[in-house]
Amino acid sequence: TVKPVLAIDNIAGERRDVRPRHSAQPSVRTREVIKAGPKLIIREPPLVFDDTAVPFGDVSRPSASIMSVPIRHGSGVVGVLSIESYQSEAYDEMSLKDLESLADLCGQALNRVRAEQSLYESEQRFRQIAENIDDVIWIMDTSLEKLLYVSPAYKTIWEKPLETINSDPTAYLHAIHPEDRERVAQVMAERIAKTDYSSVEYRIVRPNGSIRWIRSRSFPIRGSDGKAYRLAGIAEDVTERKTSETALHDFSDRKSTRLNSSH
Repeated sequence: TVKPVLAIDNIAGERRDVRPRHSAQPSVRTREVIKAGPKLIIREPPLVFDDTAVPFGDVSRPSASIMSVPIRHGSGVVGVLSIESYQSEAYDEMSLKDLESLADLCGQALNRVRAEQSLYESEQRFRQIAENIDDVIWIMDTSLEKLLYVSPAYKTIWEKPLETINSDPTAYLHAIHPEDRERVAQVMAERIAKTDYSSVEYRIVRPNGSIRWIRSRSFPIRGSDGKAYRLAGIAEDVTERKTSETALHDFSDRKSTRLNSSH
């Protein structure tokens, strides 16, 4: 079936919308255009409707000149663009080429619209995931100076409102412990040049002065040319694990000291 999207005719000197209210079977000519490509029809008087025509608009007079071209989306045909005139020889092959170019522009616009819709849906799914997990998901530019996105978990772990990131994209850097800041920056810079994941553990200082341990895993996002244009990652609070490891290490040291003393 075909669904008319735009149908305008000049009736009694007035442009009118003559679009049917329902979908219909494509005409023989429409099927030929879909299958074989652009079609130019020039008729000579006396003009009559042929048996396969689907009249619309001013059905009192048949068209003398007709151009029809397919609108392509990807490798398929998604529509037909047709212009008709009541005057004979109103169009030629050059006119048909111009209409075909216009149809190609329509197809390109449709590609962009659908690509943008797909991107929007992907972004929505990403946000649904990112905003409902306990870890922080972040994306920054390759200069490592501008944080482009950070999930709401940032507020819980860093104990800073998201507005601080919006007003100062480098605010997250200021929270990294001074002794760890240079090491973290170096690891992230090296990550842009590589293709696999990397992880780094560092400390952050919360506004109240408390220390939290963070494990951040990052990876580059590359374009079709292979060049990195974003760095993305996941940061999780591993303070409890680090505390347990430290306690276990201290216990092992004390046990070893006691054993050495007994000898």
